[in-house]
Amino acid sequence: PLQAAAPSWIVYGTLIDFGSLLLLHKLLKNEGVRIVDVLGWRQGLSDTGSSGISSGLMSSVGISFVIVLVMAVVGPIVEKVVYGSDSAPYPMVPLPTWASAYALLVWPIPWAVAEQMVYFGYALPRLQQRHTKTTSALLVSIGWGLQHCALPIVDVRWAIYRFIAPSCLGLVLSWLYLRTPPSV
Repeated sequence: PLQAAAPSWIVYGTLIDFGSLLLLHKLLKNEGVRIVDVLGWRQGLSDTGSSGISSGLMSSVGISFVIVLVMAVVGPIVEKVVYGSDSAPYPMVPLPTWASAYALLVWPIPWAVAEQMVYFGYALPRLQQRHTKTTSALLVSIGWGLQHCALPIVDVRWAIYRFIAPSCLGLVLSWLYLRTPPSV
C-alpha cells in the first residue's frame, strides 16, 4: 500500500506542509511572534533602500536557485554511492490533469514556505541558543534528511538516498542562513 501511494506524495506532502505551518503558527504565537516575521520579509524600506518584501522575494528566488544547483550536483553523486550503476527508482507516473496542475500551481508554495520557515526560520535560530552553529546546522540537516527519507516510501536504498541528499543540502542552506542576520 505504501508503494502504491508513492505517486500521490505531492498531495499528502502538501497536507503535511499545511499541518507544519499550523503547528509553527501555534508555537510562534506562544512566543508572541508572527509567522511572517520568520520569513524575514519586513514591510517598508530595508537598509539598502529596497522594499523588505521585494528583497525577501529576491532572497527566496536566490535560495531556490541554490537548492536546484546543489541538488543537481549532490543528487547524482549520492545516487551513484547508494545505487552503484543502477538508477534510483523515481516513483513518478503520469498524473491526471488535475494532479499535474496541482503539482505545478499549488504544491511548490506550501512546500517552499513550510520547509524554509520550520527548519531555517524557526528551528535553526532556537537551536543556536543552546548549541554551537555547527551542531545546530547538523541537527537541522539531519531533521530535514529524516523528513525527506519518508516521502515517498519506495525501499530502503531510496530512503537512504533521500536522507543523504537533502541532509547535504540542509548543511549548505544552514551555512547560508547562518551567514545572514536573524529575522526573529
